[in-house]
Amino acid sequence: MTKAGNLLKNYYLVGGGSRSDIWAQLTADILQTPIIRPGQSQHAAAVGAARLGALSIKEDFPLADSGQRFIPRTELADFYTDKYRAYLKCIKNIRAS
Repeated sequence: MTKAGNLLKNYYLVGGGSRSDIWAQLTADILQTPIIRPGQSQHAAAVGAARLGALSIKEDFPLADSGQRFIPRTELADFYTDKYRAYLKCIKNIRAS
């Protein structure tokens, strides 16, 4: 994410999949960045749109950090990097055929 120029400090997981602890931890492990699952996410789309609008005009829009935080397990970084490289190789082979 950082290589792509993403300078966000926090990543929030919302929606149906966010109810799964396994999915939240997997996301943190793959991205190698902490993931926050907000406590009240029923208005996540509206809050996200407001946050993007504020960020587009360089305004700060802090969110309450009242949720569960999933910390990446650094020992799995190489494992997921290898899987991603294998995926990219498969895609390259499919496109070449």
